[in-house]
Amino acid sequence: AATNLDKAMTNIRIVTGDSREEAVEYMKSLSGLAGQLSVTTQEVASAADDWLRQGYSISDTNALITDSIHLSVLGLVSQGEATSDLTSIMKGYKLSVNEAATAVDKLTAVDMQSASSAGGIAQALQQVANVANTAGVSLDQTIGMISTISDVTQREPSSVGQALRTMIARF
Repeated sequence: AATNLDKAMTNIRIVTGDSREEAVEYMKSLSGLAGQLSVTTQEVASAADDWLRQGYSISDTNALITDSIHLSVLGLVSQGEATSDLTSIMKGYKLSVNEAATAVDKLTAVDMQSASSAGGIAQALQQVANVANTAGVSLDQTIGMISTISDVTQREPSSVGQALRTMIARF
C-alpha cells in the first residue's frame, strides 16, 4: 500500500509540479478526504491524478473527486470508470465543475426509481452526451430516455448509449 501511495504521490507531483513537501501535504488532505468519503486514500489519489491531468485546479479537483467517488460508490462502477463517465458527461453537456454534482445527483435519483443503475446510465451517457447536447436534447431528457430504454430492454448500458446516439444523430 505504501508503494502504491508513493507512486500516486509521484504522479501528482509530475502533474502539479509541486515539491515533495507540497505533495506530502496534498496527500495528507487527500487522506482526510478519503476518510470523509469512506474509501481508500489510493482511490482518492487516483481520482486526483485523473482530474489534475485534465487541467483542473486543486480546488476543482477536490470537488470533482467527491463527485466521481460518489458516482463510483452509488453507481457500482470503478473509480476510473466513474471519472471517465463524469468527464464525458461534463464535456458533452459543457457542465461546469459546480454542475457535476447536480449531474451525479440526477443519475442517482433515477437509479433509485428505476431498474437502471447510476453507473449504467453514466456509461450510456458517455456514448451519447455530445450528440444529444448538440441536437438540443437536455441532460434530463437524455437520462430519461436511457433509463426507459434500459428498463424495457435490459441491454448493456453502452449499447443503449450507442443506439440512442444513432437515433438522435439521424433526426
